[in-house]
Order: sequence, then structure tokens, then C-alpha cells
Amino acid sequence: MTRTASALAARAMAARRDDRVADLESAVEGVVFSLGTNGLIGSLSSKAQDQFGIARNLLIGTPLLDRVHVSDRVQFLGFLADMKNGAPSAVVEVKLRCVAPGETLKHAHSVRFVSYRLSAVPHSQGEGFVVVATDISQAVADRNALAIARREVETAEITKGRFLASVSHELRTPLNSIIGFSDILLQEICGKLPDGRQREYVELVHRSGNHLLSVVNAILDVSKIEAGTYPIVAESFAFKEAVTMVHDMMAHQAAQKGVTLCDRVSPRIGNVVADSRAIHQVLINLVSNAVKFTEAGGVVTIDALIEDDMLAFSVSDTGIGIAEADLLTLGQPFRQVQNDYTRSHEGTGLGLATVKGLVGLHDGDLRIKSVPGQGTVVDVRIPLNGPASECVQEEPANIVEFNATSEMKGGSHGEARKSA
Repeated sequence: MTRTASALAARAMAARRDDRVADLESAVEGVVFSLGTNGLIGSLSSKAQDQFGIARNLLIGTPLLDRVHVSDRVQFLGFLADMKNGAPSAVVEVKLRCVAPGETLKHAHSVRFVSYRLSAVPHSQGEGFVVVATDISQAVADRNALAIARREVETAEITKGRFLASVSHELRTPLNSIIGFSDILLQEICGKLPDGRQREYVELVHRSGNHLLSVVNAILDVSKIEAGTYPIVAESFAFKEAVTMVHDMMAHQAAQKGVTLCDRVSPRIGNVVADSRAIHQVLINLVSNAVKFTEAGGVVTIDALIEDDMLAFSVSDTGIGIAEADLLTLGQPFRQVQNDYTRSHEGTGLGLATVKGLVGLHDGDLRIKSVPGQGTVVDVRIPLNGPASECVQEEPANIVEFNATSEMKGGSHGEARKSA
């Protein structure tokens, strides 16, 4: 074959490659070019000059590696090696050098690196690879901004948790003194209180100190749960005894409000494996909330049974209920349902947040069903044999929130023990 014939054949082959590249460019977004196995650019689509700022004829025959940022060259060489070794496709994200026209005559042009995603497939004619370069600079910028925002939020959460824990610890020392010395005064160990008003004031100091201490303890618990440092020590204990203890503890508070408190625990429930202290706290918080938001003449019931390998227990009441819009905020720390009734009751909004966290640490789930004016049911399910891993922070329990109708009435699991 003569030199002229060889040149004509080479031009014809290049023209065919350019035609195939042009056809592919019309179907995809980005710059399409053919790349030889040696990494040299064979042909480019018409978008190349607009994207890279360099004439196409100056790019053809040059190594694409020369345009890759030095920090991304190892990734690019791995991408090229995969295609050489027969991979059906390969994708890599790299920064390519581009030329932007200068704004003044003094600065004729400026060089910048733009993020691209290179997607390659073998050439249909076995002449190297077809590569599509898509500009992803905006997506990379958005991804980096999201990562920065996430780090800022995480830092803020950690700072908030440390602040709450520090303040709570600092408050406990003087509170213990206030509660202890006011208790001594009430017992009249150091002498009689001659005036009835003195006893009244000391009782107020003692009661307020205990209330503040309970708030501080709740803040500490929520902080530990959020920080993943709340220790779960699973042990076997009788669940019925836990319910009985909570029932006896809350009976006086219920009687003062004229609320009937009863429990219905299935006789099938024996010992369960869980953190007994945490389960006691879950029950106390749920029963306390139920009693608080149930008016005189209402009923609060603790139900418990076994479903498959799960302990299912619930606390239901015939109280004020919760509006559907307010269900969305339940379980968030320091968030309370606000209405004319709840405003007159003390509370920090930490009770249900603590319950949510403790149930989550037991690999359980929590569901809330409520109808305004009719009452609320809080269902809890935890594994009978304890959480899968002890002393490890898990995701908080999911709260499935919805209004209930006929589901508001709990089933009968045995004789109810009542207290009024």
C-alpha cells in the first residue's frame, strides 16, 4: 500500500471514529472521546472546546493523563488499567485541567481544575475505549457543602451534650445538700420547728429540690443516650415484680388526682432479659405522664403480654389525648405538647425522649396511638432475650404515630389490679 493510500485510510478511519463519537454525543450529556489503550486521545466530540477551553486538534494525540490533576492520577491509572484488563465498564471521578478565557488582555487565560466523572466502555471496533466526561463540579460542591453542614451539626450536638452533662453534674452537688439538710429540718433532728409556716417553707424547699434533681437526672440520662454512653446491663428479672413496684410507687399520685390505676399482666410472662433499671424508668415515665394528663375519674392501665419472642407492654389512659399534628414532635428532647391543659402542668419534655432512647437501646420499638379527648396508648415491644449487643449505642426506637379509633381499647390479659 502506498503512503498516499495509507494516509487516506487513516483519515477515513479517523472520520469514522469522529462520526461514531458524534452519534454518541447526541445521545448523552458531556464530552465524548475515544481513548487508546495507551491513554492517548483519539478523537473528541464538538463539546470539548467549550468544556476544556482548548481546540480539539490540540488535544487529539495527547495523553489524557497530562490533563488530570496530580492528586487524582493514581485513581485515573487504576481506571485505565481496569479497562485494559477487559473490564466491561469503569467509572472514576477526577479533576481535569481546563482553560478559561481571561477577563483582561493582561491575563489572556487562566487555568483551573474542574471535577469530571469519566465513564468508559470498550470501543465497539476494538480500538480502545469510548469515554464520556461529565461535569460534576456542582454536585461535588453540593456534596462538600453537605459534609461541612453535617460536621457542624454533629459538633453542635456534641457541644450541647457536653454542656448539658457538665451543668447537670454541677447542679447535683448543691441540690443534694439542699435536699439533705431540708430533710433533716423536716425530721426535726436538730430541734422543733416552732412555727407552722417554717415547716411549710422547709417542705416547699425539700419538694422543689427533689423536683429539680429529677429534672437534672433526666437531662443526664438523655445526654448519655444521645452520646452513646448510657450503659445497658442486661439481666434476668421478673417483669411482673417491676410492674407491681411501679404500680405501688404511682398509686399515691393517681389517688390524689382521683385516677384509677390498674395493671393486667399476662400470667405467661415470667423473667425477661433486659436492663431492669431502664425498664423501671420506662414504666415510671409512661405511667407518670398518663396520670398527669388524665382528669379525675379517668383510668390508667398497664397491659403486658408475650407476642412471638417479644415482650409487649403498654400504658393506656383515658386522658386528654394528643392531636395528630402534635404527634410529630413527641420523643424530641425538651418538646411538649402545648395546649391549655398541658401549660398548667410541670414538665421538661424529657420523659418520652428518655423512653424512646431506652427502648431503642433494647432493640425495641415504640408506638403511640391517640385520639384527642379520648386518651392515649403507648405500646412498647422489646426482645424477651435481651438486646443483640450490650453496652452499644443503637438507634433510638422508632415512634410510629397515628390516631386510633377502636384500637384505643386494650385487650384483657388477666384480672386487673386496681388502685384509686
